[in-house]
Amino acid sequence: MDLKIMRTHENEVPKLLEIQKESFAEDLKRYKDQDSNPVNEPMERLLRKTQVFLHYTIWLNGEIIGGIDIRDLNNNRYRLNRIFYPTINKIKAMALALWNLLNPNFL
Repeated sequence: MDLKIMRTHENEVPKLLEIQKESFAEDLKRYKDQDSNPVNEPMERLLRKTQVFLHYTIWLNGEIIGGIDIRDLNNNRYRLNRIFYPTINKIKAMALALWNLLNPNFL
């Protein structure tokens, strides 16, 4: 399993938006939070986030499978704002590997 986390590039935003919509669709149904749910985020806003915040693309075997939005709170403090990936079975194994990659860097 070749798992990589790399800074997001502009050409990755359309695929990330597609994955984000899939990832948060169940939450939208459950909570009906039309105004704040990432499902309704426009492409331009996600693009802006990739430029302003610490935004990463999650790659698995050369395929984009998710994204990570981290906020720099200054003084070497960071907040994980959002992590999203498709709701598929292979993600369960990937989540542990992702945690192991992120843990030493941000916690």
